[in-house]
Amino acid sequence: MERHINVKGGYNIRDIGGYKTNDGGTVKWRKLYRAGLLSRIDMSEPELMSSLSLRSICDFRTIAEQEASPDSWHELEKLNRFSFPIGEGRVDKLEQFKEEDLMPGDNHHLYKANRSYVTKEAPRYQDFFKVVLDEKNHPILYHCTAGKDRTGFATVLLLSALGVDWETIIEDYLLTNNYLKSFVDSVVGGMAKNLGIAEDLVRTIFMAKKEYLAGAMLPIKERHGTIKKYMQKELYVGPSEISKLKELFVDYK
Repeated sequence: MERHINVKGGYNIRDIGGYKTNDGGTVKWRKLYRAGLLSRIDMSEPELMSSLSLRSICDFRTIAEQEASPDSWHELEKLNRFSFPIGEGRVDKLEQFKEEDLMPGDNHHLYKANRSYVTKEAPRYQDFFKVVLDEKNHPILYHCTAGKDRTGFATVLLLSALGVDWETIIEDYLLTNNYLKSFVDSVVGGMAKNLGIAEDLVRTIFMAKKEYLAGAMLPIKERHGTIKKYMQKELYVGPSEISKLKELFVDYK
């Protein structure tokens, strides 16, 4: 199966199926899709979009982002729509970034954004899992703007719950750097000029880095020890919910 869904005008759309789990299963294909911006999708490929058989779209973008760039999809009006606006990590306020916000280390904007997903945004991810646990919503596509930070953390949680090993989860997280490269190359020069910041620093906004994800992992370890304990305590995704997630999304054939 193809992981990358190459819809014209779509960004970073990919299936998270096919990964092996630690109990001998395989994450089912064509059930869960992660993605970036959907507002520029070219409607000339309705057959490809229809083949995904989507029932639901979950949107992690801020309300401002959603209003500025509404979702676009084949037969969008027939889909269940869920909004879980997360305020950090957004790229709708790029003009406010300063050079110090993008310097390496734990002061980087995206390190702090990832930390906020754990410390401030747990209710949004809690609501997301309620949608994921309801079979009538499947298949589901969930997204933000670049499809890497807010969406990336959601995927870390999902794959962890399904029993995928950490190395594979990180590999999936970093795949964004392959699928956003052409888009980033096309916009980084103009953005750097507008912001008055070096291109290399602007480029970090659009990159997936393990260092950014560490912003989420550190408070999880400090407060709960493991991702599963965090999910049980903060997202109410405990053993019974994880068992159901595996029933829904893991193939043991």
